[in-house]
Amino acid sequence: MPYTYTAFLNEKQVFTHQNQRIAYLRRGDLSLPVVICVHGWLSHGGIWDHTMNALSDHWQFAAIDLLGHGHSDKPADGDYSIAAQAARVIALADHLGVDKFTVLGHSMGGQIALYLAIHYPERIARVIDVSGVAVGLLSAYIRWIIQPIFMVGARFPAIWHFSRFATRFPLYRAIFDYPIFHHYWNVPMMGESRELALIPGIEIPAHRDLVEIPRANLTGDLARIRVPVLIVFGRFDRTVPLVNAEIAHEQIPGSLYVILEECGHDPMDEQPARYLEALEAFLRA
Repeated sequence: MPYTYTAFLNEKQVFTHQNQRIAYLRRGDLSLPVVICVHGWLSHGGIWDHTMNALSDHWQFAAIDLLGHGHSDKPADGDYSIAAQAARVIALADHLGVDKFTVLGHSMGGQIALYLAIHYPERIARVIDVSGVAVGLLSAYIRWIIQPIFMVGARFPAIWHFSRFATRFPLYRAIFDYPIFHHYWNVPMMGESRELALIPGIEIPAHRDLVEIPRANLTGDLARIRVPVLIVFGRFDRTVPLVNAEIAHEQIPGSLYVILEECGHDPMDEQPARYLEALEAFLRA
């Protein structure tokens, strides 16, 4: 069955920033407080679909497709640094006419959310960091198993045709599921939304992300954050080591720290009820 990459396409809107098209989803009453959602590596705005649907009675959401991901442009020579991606989130807020907003980020998106709170404090009301990188450290599995695969894929994009086909099979799929889910054998990798993670054109941006994430070590700056911060992590995260959460919680004044048991890197899919309970309590506080 061929890939279509049409998940959320009809719902997405687009704006232009520095001559690059950036796609995003928007949900909820436009009079409500704003939450901008930032996905992580090899992902897209659609990962927030359940979150937005569950909480849109009380908040409006905008979920960006970062440059190089989803239905946004994917220039091979684009700037994929954490600073540049953070500036695109601010550009989305400007496009929406939003002065101050809560930022919700997952994985690399959590790193971007923390970066925003440090460098754009006047724009950020609150931060929700879900499995986010804080000290530039990814797991050994990502660095030694996954990153070399994507380095080769960036140089020889045709290899991705094989991966798109092979991820339909459990044994090959487990290579990529293992660092994401604690019970990775029970969670399906593909589906219409998941296909966007492998969308053509992402070959070089996906590798560039893995180069840029370790470069943005926020350790020395986390103490500058003065807005409320919620940190949510799965106990068995095999993508972003738990030390990222521990250091962030230690250094960010007054931050809240929630660990989800029996959960890996993707609480939204693996522990959705407890994940939403933590978010809603924080947003209502």
